[in-house]
Amino acid sequence: MIESIYSSRSLIKEIQQSPYCEFVEKFVFEHYSEGYSFPTIKTKLIIIIKLIRWLAYKSITPNKIKRRYIDEFKDDFTSEVARVKTGTWLSLTRFLYLVENKHNVSLTDKKIKRFYGDKKILAEAQIFETYMRHDKGLTETSIVRFKTTVQQFLVFTFSKENFNTHKIEASDILSFLQERGKHFCDRTLRTDGSALRCYLKFIYGKEKIKSDLSHAVPQFSVWRNQNVIHTISEDEMSQLLHSCDLDDPIGVRDYAILLCLMRYGLRPIELVNLKLDDIYWDKKQILVSGKGKTTSLPLEDDVGAALNRYLKVARPNSVDQEVFIRGKAPHIRFTTSGAISSVVRHALDRCNLSPSISGARLLRYSVASKILNKGGTLQEVSQLLRHTSINTSVLYTRLDMNRLKQVPLEWPTNWERYS
Repeated sequence: MIESIYSSRSLIKEIQQSPYCEFVEKFVFEHYSEGYSFPTIKTKLIIIIKLIRWLAYKSITPNKIKRRYIDEFKDDFTSEVARVKTGTWLSLTRFLYLVENKHNVSLTDKKIKRFYGDKKILAEAQIFETYMRHDKGLTETSIVRFKTTVQQFLVFTFSKENFNTHKIEASDILSFLQERGKHFCDRTLRTDGSALRCYLKFIYGKEKIKSDLSHAVPQFSVWRNQNVIHTISEDEMSQLLHSCDLDDPIGVRDYAILLCLMRYGLRPIELVNLKLDDIYWDKKQILVSGKGKTTSLPLEDDVGAALNRYLKVARPNSVDQEVFIRGKAPHIRFTTSGAISSVVRHALDRCNLSPSISGARLLRYSVASKILNKGGTLQEVSQLLRHTSINTSVLYTRLDMNRLKQVPLEWPTNWERYS
């Protein structure tokens, strides 16, 4: 595929005669398969061509390459340019991964390994994941969240010594949560605490620790229902839809996303996990999975039309089975709910709207507000938003400003009456 990228015959010949040619070809093929255009791949190859020439000058073949050579090349390259873009190093790292896999050498920083820990910690996290899935029956979202927190805790605790659960102490738990508290809110810390308690009970039951340290995890108070929830009006929601460019594939995708959020009040993670097989066109139904349960919703005509248009004319080819795919390469599924919230934020920016909150939850709140403003009940809100308990829906009483205004008593002006 090199010929599709370069027009220079001399450069093509240089690459083909290089001992690194097979890795260049594989690098190009992988990126092309992920949806990258040839001009973009050509840009990514700039640093790789420089590396190949540098290695050729040093007479270093793939079977003789070492980590110190890569570090030396980086120093030389950095001294030549004023600023190296992050994407440049990412392209180089991905190329070096191909060489690593072929010749079993270590050439790059293992960021994933450094973050998630060594092999023992990875193995421990995998055992804990199996326990959460098969013994505890937790949802997939909780499993991922708890597993990530526990891995971070173990890496933090055993950063300077070998992994051994018998060495975990209460002070390690407090130190970890104090460090997390510098960067995250109480709601996140509460989830971290739940993850640690679950793990500590697990290892105590397996006799991997002498005492049950789950009681050493502090409780985090998160006050609910203390603020009035802000929403946008129906007209403003209509503006968001009209701001999408339906002549652009990304605009078609964003229109379908916004419409799903507005019609069903979906949680962003529910839209991220929506798969092609979850849409039953013949039955006019759509299956939504979230909070550990699956709900069948009617496929409304406008939603069906928007999804159909996206799937036919705008969705890129992808091996992933999720409905919504990245518009730019690599064409893969959305990995986090933040991608859905970004779609909402971009639409708000296009409409010059600046509500107090943004993201996908704004539309979820607005859907509930629409029901209440038309005289609907909390039971109807609970049913639409798929709450497991009516108590969860109570917070939406803060949405109905017209009814809230009727609650306060008139401020007394004749104080003699109260003396």
